[in-house]
Amino acid sequence: MNVEEFINRLNESFSKFDLKGFEFLTDILLPKPKVKINSCSGKFLFDLYDNYILSGRTIGFDFNNKLEIHGEFLFFATQDIFNIGINNETGQIVMWDTEWEKIHHMLSPDLDTFLNIILKIYDYSLPGWFEEKKYEKNDRLVLFEQIENLVSKEYLAHYTEAFNS
Repeated sequence: MNVEEFINRLNESFSKFDLKGFEFLTDILLPKPKVKINSCSGKFLFDLYDNYILSGRTIGFDFNNKLEIHGEFLFFATQDIFNIGINNETGQIVMWDTEWEKIHHMLSPDLDTFLNIILKIYDYSLPGWFEEKKYEKNDRLVLFEQIENLVSKEYLAHYTEAFNS
């Protein structure tokens, strides 16, 4: 998936809702293009950060202000106290425990799969922002099943904790 496809999918999901009274959500849920758009290199994370304002944006996680290199990892987001990044050697997406300096969870075998998971979580979460939807266990189980179809068991621990509680 390239940056344009990713942004288009976010916008398509978001545009399904009536913004009347919710205009402020565009600043939270949609990356904003920078004034000067740079040419794309084909490296998703670099293209995303070069061309969009991501600070304060959240889509299943909170984007960092900038990409951060830490050893073999390139971190691009946070969730609670954990960093989310890509292992530059394997391409796997990880949740990194900043206190213990170790991988807390393996999230995805690659960035494309992770982006598809994030888009599913984004679609799932939007009604809560616009309609004050109350999510029940069955809602979370349906989302978990969709994620389960995208990744093998070694990547499911985080999603099991998040959606089966």
